[in-house]
Amino acid sequence: MCQASSDNFNYQKTMTPERLNRIKQTLNTRQPDLRVLTDQVHKPRNLSAIIRSCDAFGVANMHVVWPREGFRAFRKTAGGSYNWVTTHTHPTMDKAISTLKAQGHKLYAAQLSDRAID
Repeated sequence: MCQASSDNFNYQKTMTPERLNRIKQTLNTRQPDLRVLTDQVHKPRNLSAIIRSCDAFGVANMHVVWPREGFRAFRKTAGGSYNWVTTHTHPTMDKAISTLKAQGHKLYAAQLSDRAID
């Protein structure tokens, strides 16, 4: 669990106790053992939406396999979620999978295509 610390900073001068409690509550409900992995998402606005969704569900780490054109999300449309979600990039899906498995994660996949079943 994350714990907000006041060791090096006087929060009382910069925010209300209610806001500090809300931040602590949010940090304590993060899901440090859950990751999202994307493969070849080409539209920057879609990447931004995924980052926002990760933030909303308390997922602090997102893994991305770069499209050939490179990775770029719109900071404007991702909003403040960039502050709370760390994006890890991988050159291939094989590298991403081996990295996550080496960290002890289990992988579950969803593939949306014309043949996908709801």
